[in-house]
Amino acid sequence: MQFSVGHSDALDGFDALSEVVESLLLAVGDESPLGALVFASPGYGLGPIIERLLERWPGCPIAGCSSGGTFSSAGGYGEDSLSVGLFHSPATEVVASSSAGVGLAESLEGTVSRVVGDAKRKLGTAPKLCFVFADPFAADLASFAEVVAAEVGPDCCVVGGAASDHRVRLDDPSAPEAVGSDGVVVGGLSVLLIGGDVLVGASSGSGWEPVGFSAVATKVDGNVILEIDNAPARDALKRWHMDNVSIPSFPPIMATKGNGAALFRPVFALDEEAGSIVLGGAIPEGSQLELCEVLNKGLLAASSSSAHKAIDDYSGIVPCGAVVVSCAARKWHLGTQTFAENDEIASALNGTPHLGFYSFGEIVPESGSALFQSHTCTTIVFGAV
Repeated sequence: MQFSVGHSDALDGFDALSEVVESLLLAVGDESPLGALVFASPGYGLGPIIERLLERWPGCPIAGCSSGGTFSSAGGYGEDSLSVGLFHSPATEVVASSSAGVGLAESLEGTVSRVVGDAKRKLGTAPKLCFVFADPFAADLASFAEVVAAEVGPDCCVVGGAASDHRVRLDDPSAPEAVGSDGVVVGGLSVLLIGGDVLVGASSGSGWEPVGFSAVATKVDGNVILEIDNAPARDALKRWHMDNVSIPSFPPIMATKGNGAALFRPVFALDEEAGSIVLGGAIPEGSQLELCEVLNKGLLAASSSSAHKAIDDYSGIVPCGAVVVSCAARKWHLGTQTFAENDEIASALNGTPHLGFYSFGEIVPESGSALFQSHTCTTIVFGAV
């Protein structure tokens, strides 16, 4: 199996796609790709991009989403850019399938079961690798990640993220889009499954470190912390000296579960009347809470470590490709140094072609299941047996 990447930051969407397709044709020639991943700035128009890709490679399974920036081995980092990765090779026993659908807000489990089940039927064998992308505002993605992992089974590595859009606002959350072979999906998910003789290695890092005192989330309703240490959650911010910090600048909260797993969550809103804190993802009641801080060098070191550890976790000789999902909050924090994250990853991967995007939350593998995270960088490497 081979993995080839095309990347363009041309201003016009048609020009960007033409550049990407031209570069990919040099790699795949007359081969029919096994499958494709697509990450693009929403300004390009994701629907026409999918249509044109399918005109060139009819029937190719496709999954992906809108992004708050893409990065790759083919073109570095681009705020407004298009990146496409093709799985291809007629010489290996590897298969791929995709599916997409809407309805997460109405029925999370039913929609995931329908979409993932459709992709599994098309695949015809047990999936080894699942790429999944979803609307971040349609459902609780902490539950979503667990349901997807249960659908594909414990022997399948699940990785992906929430569609992102640097234009989106919390009071207008309709912009992020997932994309599949049938076009744009709003309020749903898209999935690409890889099966057959596939080996996978994965790792995730953050760089964020807890500071100050720790507390316990004593009353929680999904992604809303009602009480911390048996007092209104809002009071804890005063003890953290964060009660006057605006939401866009608010650092993440690390919630440590009973099994020791750390969940990073952004603060989305403060409800002054109820005294509660609204997070960008559910946490279990009883979690230990700590506020986090980071320096840019810590973020970049964690990105490099994620790629190095994914290579170490890979049981094959040399992986054929890598996919990286990094949180948009990391990009916002890095600012003008954002390009350096791709440089660190490329150096750690040592020539392995990679494709990445900035997400509104990451879905990361964890011991036969999957976690929804934030503020992390996740790397997955893969290759044929």
